[in-house]
Amino acid sequence: MNIDFQHGHPSHYKEFVDTNTWDNNDRLYNVSYPRVYFYKAKNKNTKKSVIICPGGGFKFLAINQEGRELAEKLAYHGINAFVFYYKTHPIPQKKLNEEYAVSRDELLSTATFDLQQMIYQL
Repeated sequence: MNIDFQHGHPSHYKEFVDTNTWDNNDRLYNVSYPRVYFYKAKNKNTKKSVIICPGGGFKFLAINQEGRELAEKLAYHGINAFVFYYKTHPIPQKKLNEEYAVSRDELLSTATFDLQQMIYQL
C-alpha cells in the first residue's frame, strides 16, 4: 500500500506522478509530494516496524540503495518497513550532477512536519 499525503488517502498506483527525476546513479530528484511505501513483513511477522528516510541531503533520495533494498531485507526478516519519500530541493535535470547549495533549514522543517503527518495517519 502506498499513501499519498498530499491528498490524504491510500493509493493503489505503483508510482506517483509528479516531477520526479532519476539520474544514472539511481538517485531520485525533484520529489514534490511526500509519500510512503509500505513493505509488509514476510514469513514470520515480528510485529515490529521501522520508518526509513533515505539519504541525499534534501538534494535527492537514494531510494534504491537506502530505501527499497533495505525495506525488502527488513520485510524478509519479519519487520514491517515504511519508506518515506520526503520533498527534495527542485533542480533542473541538466544540473543534476553539478554542485549546488541547498537551504536545509526550511526543507528539514517541512520534512519533519510531513513525517509527523505520516506517523499520525499510520
